[in-house]
Amino acid sequence: MAEEQKEVVAEVEAQEIVEEQAPTKEEEEKLRQERISACNKDVSAVLQKYGCSLDASVMLRAGQVIPNIQIVPVELMRQDKPT
Repeated sequence: MAEEQKEVVAEVEAQEIVEEQAPTKEEEEKLRQERISACNKDVSAVLQKYGCSLDASVMLRAGQVIPNIQIVPVELMRQDKPT
């Protein structure tokens, strides 16, 4: 019986610790924004390094969202633009 009480107390204490460590909505949003910012910086660095650009579009069809992302060399983009 004493062992069961100790187990219950340990479980309650563990649950309290988990609840205290759970991030708030604001903290989750801030962390998400930081991750997005870091990803955008990484993508920009890679595109600049290799001289490319992303051409993104989305198709909506029968309740589906179909992304289309193409990597286009900057040289081709310059050739396609009228001067």
